[in-house]
Amino acid sequence: MQTKINDLRERVSLQTCTVTPDELGGYTEGWVDSKLVWANIVHKSAATYQVTMRGGVAVDSDMRLGWLGKQFTIADVVVDGKQQWIKFLITEV
Repeated sequence: MQTKINDLRERVSLQTCTVTPDELGGYTEGWVDSKLVWANIVHKSAATYQVTMRGGVAVDSDMRLGWLGKQFTIADVVVDGKQQWIKFLITEV
């Protein structure tokens, strides 16, 4: 199926991990919204979804995706040859 712009109906947040030093010499990790984008999300299996969004956005497996108040890990990022679309799988954290 060819993805079209009007298929992107879900507003999602791409999140990056930040590290903040604490008072005891350690650190605390937190997740910060880095970009809000429109996406198409299709349920694939019990806990896995496929996400399609427009190209031109940096996405990798070190990031998370926020959607409907939940956080998901990102895996298997694929950019099409024309860099028009990015597809990847997400699993709830």
